Amino acid sequence: MTAGDVVTIMGALGVLITAIAGAIVTLRRVDKVKETLRSDVQAVHKIVNQQRTDMLAYQAKLVDALLAAGIKVPHDKALE
Repeated sequence: MTAGDVVTIMGALGVLITAIAGAIVTLRRVDKVKETLRSDVQAVHKIVNQQRTDMLAYQAKLVDALLAAGIKVPHDKALE
C-alpha cells in the first residue's frame, strides 16, 4: 500500500464516522420532535373533548328548558 492509499482509506473512515454521528444526532432530534408533537396533539384532543362535553351538557339544559316550557323537541339522531 502506498501512502496515498492509506490517506484515502483514513479519509473514507473519517467520512463514515462523521456520517454515522450525524445520523445519530438527527435521529435524536426526530425523537424529540415526535415527543413534542405527541404532547401537542394530546393537548388539542383534551381541549376539543372538553368543548364537546360542555356543548352536550349545555344542549341538554336547553332541551330540558324547552320541554319544561311545553315545546316539543325532536330527537337528535346524531347523538346515537
